[in-house]
Amino acid sequence: MDSTTAGTPIWTMIARNDGYFLLGRSGVSNDFYFDPSGNATFAGNVTINGSIAGNSNNTTEVGTYSTGAIKRIRMVQGGELHFGDTTTGAPLGITEGNWNNFGDNDYLSIYGRSQIKFYSGGINPALRLTLGTNST
Repeated sequence: MDSTTAGTPIWTMIARNDGYFLLGRSGVSNDFYFDPSGNATFAGNVTINGSIAGNSNNTTEVGTYSTGAIKRIRMVQGGELHFGDTTTGAPLGITEGNWNNFGDNDYLSIYGRSQIKFYSGGINPALRLTLGTNST
């Protein structure tokens, strides 16, 4: 199916007999397609105006090692990285400024519950901090 109503270039939608579904501009290969397994490939940037939700079994990965890795993640001022079962009252992660305070603070805070370990060049900790339950 071709469409000339979108103007130039002409857009093409193809359901191939090998299970691929393609949507693209005429003469440009693979602008957007689904493969037979349901994986989607985009040739350009993807803008999301909502949230990205992972698989309900908590197995979602972003990027692959050693090809397809993520180069940079840009976060908003006060952005937070959560690990595990975090809440605003029991944080475990990294943030700019204080936890649950989304502003421009220009310093990093690392939140742990029992220990924070730092490693250098291997699997043995170079520095370990043991945290009390009421650490400040």
